[in-house]
Amino acid sequence: MKRKLLFTNLFVFFTLGVFGQMTNSTVPPLAGGNGSAGCTFNLTVNAPISLTEIGQSFTTASQTYEIWYSPTAINGTPNISAGGGWTMLQTGSITGLSPNNTTPVISSIPLNTPLVLAPGTYGFYIGGSNVVYTTYSSGQSAYSDAFTTIETGTNVGYGGTTPTPTNHPRQFNGSVTYVPVSSVSDDIAIGSIITPGFFCGGASDSLTISVSNFGTTQIDSFKVVWDINSTLDSTWVFVPLDTFGGSGSNSATINVANIIMPMGTADITVWTKSPNGNTDGDQTNDTTSVSLNPSMNGTYIIDGSGAGDYLTFTDAVNDLVLNGVCGPVELAAVDGVYNEQVTIPEILGASSINTITLKSQSGNNTNTVLTYNAVGTTDNWVVYLDGGDYITIKNLRLESTGTTYGRVIVMDNGANYNTIDSCFIKGDQGIASTSTNMVLLYSTSGDADSYNTITNNAFLNGSYGTYFYGGSSTNLAQGNVIENNWFLDQYYIGIRYYYQDALVLRNNYVNLSGNYTTGSNYGIYLGYCDNASDISSNRIVVSQRGYGMYLTLCDGTMVNRGRIFNNSVTTGDSTTTSLVYGIYLTSTDFHDIEFNSVNVVGTSTTTRGLYIAGTDNEVYSNNIVNNGTAGYAAYYSSGVDASDYNNFFAPNTDLVYSGAAYTTLADLQTNTGFDLNSYSVDPMYTAWDTLNTCADELNNTARPNAMITEDLDGEIRGVLPDIGAHEFEGVANFYIGADTSLCNNQTITIGDSNSTSVWNWSTGANTNTITLSGADAGVIGVERTSECGTTQDTIVITNIPDPVAGFTWSSSYVTGIFTNTSTGADSYLWDFGDGSTSTLENPLHVYSWKGDFVVTLTVTGECGTAVFTDTINLDVVGVDENELVEFNLYPNPTNGEVTITFNQTLQNASLDFIDATGRILLSKEITSNQMNFSVSQFENGVYFVKVNGAGFTRTSRLVKK
Repeated sequence: MKRKLLFTNLFVFFTLGVFGQMTNSTVPPLAGGNGSAGCTFNLTVNAPISLTEIGQSFTTASQTYEIWYSPTAINGTPNISAGGGWTMLQTGSITGLSPNNTTPVISSIPLNTPLVLAPGTYGFYIGGSNVVYTTYSSGQSAYSDAFTTIETGTNVGYGGTTPTPTNHPRQFNGSVTYVPVSSVSDDIAIGSIITPGFFCGGASDSLTISVSNFGTTQIDSFKVVWDINSTLDSTWVFVPLDTFGGSGSNSATINVANIIMPMGTADITVWTKSPNGNTDGDQTNDTTSVSLNPSMNGTYIIDGSGAGDYLTFTDAVNDLVLNGVCGPVELAAVDGVYNEQVTIPEILGASSINTITLKSQSGNNTNTVLTYNAVGTTDNWVVYLDGGDYITIKNLRLESTGTTYGRVIVMDNGANYNTIDSCFIKGDQGIASTSTNMVLLYSTSGDADSYNTITNNAFLNGSYGTYFYGGSSTNLAQGNVIENNWFLDQYYIGIRYYYQDALVLRNNYVNLSGNYTTGSNYGIYLGYCDNASDISSNRIVVSQRGYGMYLTLCDGTMVNRGRIFNNSVTTGDSTTTSLVYGIYLTSTDFHDIEFNSVNVVGTSTTTRGLYIAGTDNEVYSNNIVNNGTAGYAAYYSSGVDASDYNNFFAPNTDLVYSGAAYTTLADLQTNTGFDLNSYSVDPMYTAWDTLNTCADELNNTARPNAMITEDLDGEIRGVLPDIGAHEFEGVANFYIGADTSLCNNQTITIGDSNSTSVWNWSTGANTNTITLSGADAGVIGVERTSECGTTQDTIVITNIPDPVAGFTWSSSYVTGIFTNTSTGADSYLWDFGDGSTSTLENPLHVYSWKGDFVVTLTVTGECGTAVFTDTINLDVVGVDENELVEFNLYPNPTNGEVTITFNQTLQNASLDFIDATGRILLSKEITSNQMNFSVSQFENGVYFVKVNGAGFTRTSRLVKK
């Protein structure tokens, strides 16, 4: 291949092997927005190219353009002149295509002589009378393709006229068109080291590079050599690479090897060689190097004295940006004042596991102070989460001292999954502004920052406490939670959220002192907060005119209803003459408003405790709404689906408006069918702002809701809950339980473990509950003292005695006769000692024969079981029985006939047939040694045959079957 070199001034023109034409453009994504006489940019070239055209966005006016070039990269305000090292490449006339500054359309200017550029970075300026460009603040500034990078950001992009354009930073809205060129046959070029990038020391990682064929012949193999901290290794790579413009790809990403990363800095150099086994024709593009620090992991100390790992928060965050994280990171600052701004962009490696925490080492959020005094819109923050995710800021005092620009925390560019916890966030004390430039916690309008948790913080001063605007009605921010915070003395609004999905706003205290006297204050202001929002257990005090809680265009659904419950809302004071609203809902559908306490105070007839307008499918229950002024307690203009179990009190005017004005609860019930179980009584608030109540009518009269098990204070709502935000202990309904009877081993606990009252028992105890047993029989009294007064009640405990088992016995022949003497028993179980049992109270038991038997009686009563055991003796013959006289009975058992034989002749003797109870059934005189008898008339059972002689008896058993 022929090669011709021409040198003119400082740039080189090549006539070489060339490939297809390529264009690198910044439009889109850039879309103008500003304009002036011209704009600069840097062009980085990683392989030889021939620059053939430059595009610029000119407006439609006819104008003269000029193109300047510098072989040195722009880094600061340029001096675009020959004396500054610049060369004018070309000038001419052009009519632009851009209709305005916000619709850039590129006009392409062919270069009269193509400009061949070797690898490197060059400065360019394209000017005219009206050029479109973009004002840069953050985000993308570099636009790259395979061979070039256009850089338009800070210290590079300057707008204005030559020689010293001063508008900065500005972004070039244009393009470069070129063709890659080559002068050698075999040229394998390395682009960059892709991985490792951010790494954990000691971990395995991959060495990955990008390579390109910049030669004129195809490549099928080449060698890669690498050096990591002076340790060499190499491998052959067999990957086909076509020439540029060929049918295949001329570039590839190569996973060279798996490597173990060092614990410290990794100095990595990689080079390519031997394409197709030949010498590389251009070795200037064969080598690249990178020096990497290991990613951060663990705890790092920030100490301005120099005793820690970093002097400032900024130093620590710079390392986070540079090195990323490979585990959870804590930046713990020692107590002191840090006068600086901290900007945290997205950090590589940060995740739900690898979180990043900026915190006070001592845990004291007043002693570790991060402060800054902003002077304009471009530096209006103390901490800026610029797309930073998984960041926790904890136990810090964050303070803006600016009097016009006073934002403290700003979230922007998709800052998600962040937590602000236990911080003291303070603005200037003397602020008198409704501007969002003075918001203490700000999320940029149009930016749907999501899954951020704001908890346990104190917000002092500022125009707003928080301002989260979200994206739009079609791009709602997701999963944001603001919980357990204090908002004090905001000039305009305590909490404002827009465009949120399922917002959780829970257990916050908002107290606006009313310094804003020419307009309305808002404790909570919500717009487009849709679906299953949870607005609960918030305490709101707005001391002057305005709204305690304001919702507009916040829509739930039939399935995902919004919920507003357990809130305490006080608005106005006795001198307020302007409008005052407690809870205000407009164009807000599918919400349940329950267990809220509202108090509005003022002198205006436009005052409303609860105001509903333009809504649909709303349910109101268990609320207390008190209007001590001349306005309505509740005003329903439309959209109420159900209203009941409320207490409306407005003694000075009409009570409720619901299509018409109603002065009494009875009128409301009769004409609307609403609030049939509601009340209209003075709630007897114990304080105008805390709204605890003492009205006995509201005690235990709310409708239970299984989803609301606690009140505003965390007290358990019982089976019969109280109306309003607070459970309370009324005087009239005090009841410790019904009289009862107890065994000695039974106990009962009476009182209320959840009570906040003082309890004094007749037993001497002063606990909320006591435990009693049957041994405590008698009258037990208690006196309970609460903020509603003192009341008494008694309960009578009756003792149930334990059971006692016992019995006496007697016998007749083999029949045991048992008499129960037990007490306190309801059931009986006899064990007669021969395997037989009975459950009769006083049983008779026939034993099969004489002998000693252990009899056990087990009795059971209401208070348990008792056992008694005794031994009985059965003897059917007596001590005078003659053992010399014997006789036999057969058959035995018998069906009816029996034969008796004697072993001797008996004189003056008789025999008796006796049943088991000792009753003689048959008597016969003995007349011979063998006698026959019939017992067929006897019932089946056991009988005894007794021989009676002169001075003796003898007995034997006979069984009839």
